[in-house]
Amino acid sequence: MQGMGLIIFLLLVSCIVGLFLKSIYELYVKGNEFYVLLFIIAFLPEYTVLLSLIYKHTHSILMVHVFQYLKEIVIFSSLIVLVFYHKNFLQYKFSLTRLDILFILFISTAFIYLIFQVGSASFVQQLVYFKNILTGAILYFLGRNSVLTFDRLKPLLNLILVITFISFIVGSLEKVTDTHLHSRIGFGDYNMQVHNKEPSGSYGLTWTFQAQYGRKRFGSFFSNPLDYSASMLMGVSVALILFLSSPFRNNRIVYAFLFICAIINIYYAYSRASFVALGLMLLYVAFLLRYYRLILLTIFGIILTGAYLLWFAPKETRYFVEDTLTFRNASSINHVIEWLEGLESIRNNPFGLGLSTSGNIGGVEKDIKVGGENQFIIYGVQLGVLGMSLYILIIFFAIRDSVKAYHLGKDQSDKIIPFIAASTKFGLILPLFTANAEAYGFISMTSWWMVGYSMKYLKSQSHAS
Repeated sequence: MQGMGLIIFLLLVSCIVGLFLKSIYELYVKGNEFYVLLFIIAFLPEYTVLLSLIYKHTHSILMVHVFQYLKEIVIFSSLIVLVFYHKNFLQYKFSLTRLDILFILFISTAFIYLIFQVGSASFVQQLVYFKNILTGAILYFLGRNSVLTFDRLKPLLNLILVITFISFIVGSLEKVTDTHLHSRIGFGDYNMQVHNKEPSGSYGLTWTFQAQYGRKRFGSFFSNPLDYSASMLMGVSVALILFLSSPFRNNRIVYAFLFICAIINIYYAYSRASFVALGLMLLYVAFLLRYYRLILLTIFGIILTGAYLLWFAPKETRYFVEDTLTFRNASSINHVIEWLEGLESIRNNPFGLGLSTSGNIGGVEKDIKVGGENQFIIYGVQLGVLGMSLYILIIFFAIRDSVKAYHLGKDQSDKIIPFIAASTKFGLILPLFTANAEAYGFISMTSWWMVGYSMKYLKSQSHAS
């Protein structure tokens, strides 16, 4: 069994290294942005699992760091290529959208806080956090200047669905065996040795891998159950729009099956925020498509879920829901405490405490952390009321303008990316209220690229009219 595990590990590492080298080659030699997206979609879902396996098999923190920064190399290379492969870039007349300006202001605010060393975190810590903020903006502007056609993008959407299916298989195996994948790959040891985080919870991992009353929450091959469930919102969106767009019955059956797989994945993760977000997203999509049967189906699904909870669900499940709604659940209480702590900090420090002082991603030290379970408040604690306001406006216009791009689509292929961008960003609103959700690299970076791509299409249609 150990020999088979080693073989799988070596194959996984070989595939990632090969894809990385291919991406760099295509970028610098051909200026091909397709491979940036391919690398992000293929690599980021299993990013943490891969790093855990690397540490388990090599016990080398250096090797972990080498693979850890492959994504940054590809992403920042794409920025370089975006500039130098653009004809007459210095003479290029920029036509900025409202969203472009908001992104530039947000990144500029964070950069000013970095340069002037606002706050108690070290320069290195702040630089790491600024890098995390900057990557999302780079993906947005890469999408904003994309030259890819939909035919070129279709394989990437299929890859998202492949990831949805494989994660369903892994999640199902976890559920059937009642065993976390992460407990078998040295995740706890990796966290302790590389990130200096002691194992927590009942399973030697982190608290996010269990719900109240000790129920296991599974993460498949994603970094944790919250990342897993939030990422499946994109799987739902992709499967749904391809199902509605396909004229072929066999394809529709496949997309319907994958749609169900994505929903079951959310169940395996047992995330309250993603469950509710799924229902809200489906209702939003129904109004967006003017597909009123979907509204009825969603309402019917909610009624069935309520009936199940009232009459058929195990007692611990009913208690879990009741405690959540009444804020007696330990996790809910912790959310409220974190929110109040963050809001108090924003009230007392309206200009912010500086980068790397809130949240739970790289660069944030536990000793100086304030709040951390609400993406909006996290930015408010760090960048003040201005930074938080800019981020709220970015989310609002990302959704609104992606919807505009969807309605301006001349044919179905023009509508697919804006649909996924709008529905995914809308679905993520609730997880953003309950977690540091921009840290979920796969869905965050992919959706920001899609928003940028939608803005490009919206701008082109505005000029055409």
